[in-house]
Amino acid sequence: MTPDWQPVAALETLTDSVPHEVLVGRALVLLIKRGDRVDALQGLCPHNLAPLATGRLNGDGLLVCPAHDARFDLDTGRCVANWRLPPLARYAVRIEAGSIFLPDPLVAIEKCQAERAISGRTQASTDQAADVAVGARGPRAPADDKGL
Repeated sequence: MTPDWQPVAALETLTDSVPHEVLVGRALVLLIKRGDRVDALQGLCPHNLAPLATGRLNGDGLLVCPAHDARFDLDTGRCVANWRLPPLARYAVRIEAGSIFLPDPLVAIEKCQAERAISGRTQASTDQAADVAVGARGPRAPADDKGL
């Protein structure tokens, strides 16, 4: 399934390395501008649903949860350091004419990759995100869903 794209924010409203929250349907999505790219991740921490928009990026480029200091890698969504939380969902991003677009319906990158693998298609032949600025660098290991 090829998603349609929905505008969610103007690029000019984002400040570099400052989390920005948008509501997409019923989902809170976190947008983070890093140079010429924008990352889109789930907006709530998987531990206690703390809003990650009130978090910060640390010096290592990790997103820090404001409630419990859990740290998430923006490129993979994985929780790092001493926490064992599921990774944050990541979403494809398209930037056109100063607007930021997300898939409609909003589906995590990892779910799209899994569906492609199941259908027998290779990602290279079906990936509609070649012109999309995201941190996807390939498949990730299965999530460990045990929280602290």
